[in-house]
Amino acid sequence: MKLATAIARIQSLAARWRHYPLPRPGLHLRFMLPLVGVFMIAALLGWWASSRLLATTLEARQQALVERTAELLAGGLFPLTPELLERVALLTDARVFLLDAGGRPLSISPHMAVLPSLKELESGIVDSGGEPQIVAVRPLGKAPPSGAARIAVTISLAHVRAAVNQAALTLGLVAVLAVFLLSWLAHRLAAGVTKPLDALIRMAARIAAGERELAAPVEPGPQEIAALADALEHMVTRLRETEAEAARQARLAGLGAMAARVAHEVRNPLTAMTMQLQLLREDLPTERRRDVDALLNEARRLALLVDGIVDHGRPLRLQPRPTDLNRLAADVSSLFAPQMRHRQILLERDLDEGLPLLDLDPDRTKQMLVNLLVNARDALPNGGHICLATTADSDSAMLSVEDSGPGLPEERFAAILSGHAGHEGFGLRMTAQLAGAQGATLATMPSTLGGAALVLRFSLSSPDAK
Repeated sequence: MKLATAIARIQSLAARWRHYPLPRPGLHLRFMLPLVGVFMIAALLGWWASSRLLATTLEARQQALVERTAELLAGGLFPLTPELLERVALLTDARVFLLDAGGRPLSISPHMAVLPSLKELESGIVDSGGEPQIVAVRPLGKAPPSGAARIAVTISLAHVRAAVNQAALTLGLVAVLAVFLLSWLAHRLAAGVTKPLDALIRMAARIAAGERELAAPVEPGPQEIAALADALEHMVTRLRETEAEAARQARLAGLGAMAARVAHEVRNPLTAMTMQLQLLREDLPTERRRDVDALLNEARRLALLVDGIVDHGRPLRLQPRPTDLNRLAADVSSLFAPQMRHRQILLERDLDEGLPLLDLDPDRTKQMLVNLLVNARDALPNGGHICLATTADSDSAMLSVEDSGPGLPEERFAAILSGHAGHEGFGLRMTAQLAGAQGATLATMPSTLGGAALVLRFSLSSPDAK
């Protein structure tokens, strides 16, 4: 019962922990932890190898000293008196004693508290009273002392191992300092990457919050981070431009919707006026019908203008047919002649009689010419001079309108056509759209009157052009 309760509690705790996952470590921590781990393992291995090498070297030197001393004493070059053995022990810090044939000591050095057995002496390293010692046993040569068969020399390893321990402690401290130094260098290297990234993350968060007037941080960092900062700054610039364009398009869409509503309200009375003028024309004598025809033409032009506003942004419905551009220019200039005289504007026509017929929508083309004449008229509030001309070359026919007004710079004309001039130049934009729908172009040209000069160029490559 208790086991089942414990298992159920463990499962409950595990389920609770699944709902609270541990936070993921950041890039700085994920970069630092492996490096610090590698540094610690490398330092530990280096410390262990250095300590072992030092201990092995010192013990080998002590072993060589013991063996050399034992060989010198056993060679018979020196009389093995107790005084000599005592002096050798004092000079070499060794323990020297003589053994009989059975391995029993004949004399014991004062430094030897406990005497090992012969088997232990022959093993090389013995433990005498808890103290490790290096031992060398050699048989005696000629003229040995009475009863002596071997000589044994031992040296304690306590001071050697104490020195090794002290050196290991020093090496350990050096290794710890090296790990701290390398970890600090790794931290600086990681910070050189993560700090600029943190700045870019904060910048991205500000962009997501809606800020646009900001620049990328200028903190030093790797080349890739700098490239990322430049790309982010370029993205902000493009995003700002895109949002500004979207806002402008929204304003234009609102304006277009309002214009469509106004045009719808204008179309109904305009249709009624046209019907009344047609009825009135039937009751008038022939010599008076010309004035009513002019009014009907103006009403049709207004209807086309209203349709153009309603259809703005939609595909144009064209009805092309062979059109005499000179005849069309003459009709439109005749409509404008009274108001031009009223404004003290000289309207001059220069029409090329050799102009071929063009496959155009006459109503849309007339609307384009009306827009150009209205634009020229509005540029001359105090009177002036307007020239309407047609001409042709080997591959195109041209219809131009020049005025003596202040002129239209090329940059301003490009801004009007692209829609960046605000609400100004709506008629010119509509003319450019109508021209493009008919395969024509609208452009500026040098003016002989000192003002603006706009030209419509129609291609003669169409098989219907005659």
